[in-house]
Amino acid sequence: MSLYKQHSPYKALKALESFLFKGDVNPNHILKGDQLGSLPPNSKTFVVNTVLNDVGHGMPIRKMVGDRWEMRELMEVNAQVDIYSEDSETARNLAQSLKTFVFSGEAVDFLRPYGFSVLYADNVRNLTAVGSDGIPLPRWTTTLKLSYWHLVGQPIESFNSVTVDAQNVDVLYKPKHEDV
Repeated sequence: MSLYKQHSPYKALKALESFLFKGDVNPNHILKGDQLGSLPPNSKTFVVNTVLNDVGHGMPIRKMVGDRWEMRELMEVNAQVDIYSEDSETARNLAQSLKTFVFSGEAVDFLRPYGFSVLYADNVRNLTAVGSDGIPLPRWTTTLKLSYWHLVGQPIESFNSVTVDAQNVDVLYKPKHEDV
């Protein structure tokens, strides 16, 4: 099957956080949590997005579109957003701002061009972590639940015209009359 429409929760989350945290978090400090090489920057204020899972809801919808079958499945993606900062109040406020914003109509409008809708956001939690230097680094987290349509297309062989040469069967293949 040929996948022909992809949705990236990382791209959508980074755009949302870059917009919402403008001035507080450098867009280059918004990282993918499950990708090799996504080490935290030298700054102690950064965001780590980790997609936890994709959950399908219902059966795929299949329909013919042009010369291909299109299959759509409603998906839910759960993404954990960890916000780190040297100051616990800064991390908490950024996490709470994200949670509050995703429940607004503006978040729905913001995520629509990326193919996502907001379903829910968990309450923020303090999960302070110990840094590599042995010093606690405040981390506040929330989990966002977003939905999108997973689209898959399968081209099919087809034709759009037929040439028919109609001939009278009785002329070419004369019937044989047999007396019974």
